[in-house]
Amino acid sequence: MPRTVQVRFVPPKDIKIKVNQGITRTRVWDGEKLAGFLQAGLEPLLSTMIDDLELQVVVAKASDIRFNWKPENLGALREQIGELIATVMEDIEVDDFLSE
Repeated sequence: MPRTVQVRFVPPKDIKIKVNQGITRTRVWDGEKLAGFLQAGLEPLLSTMIDDLELQVVVAKASDIRFNWKPENLGALREQIGELIATVMEDIEVDDFLSE
């Protein structure tokens, strides 16, 4: 049975841009596309740490990292995964994930 890690991901807040006096427009994040980017970046990094890994990155309303087994150092593993998420997200090209 594979070890499943589920990363529940919350996209950033939408961005409001002032166009003219009193006129603003909102650019919306594509949460599913962001989740795919995060999964593609995390999977190779985590597979070196966890044998027989199945990674799931899902868009959610609250962020969390869940496991289908009980890791020995749960807190440390969550912290490591959080750091890896930050590392992967540093490489994001913002305009690729925002609406026009």
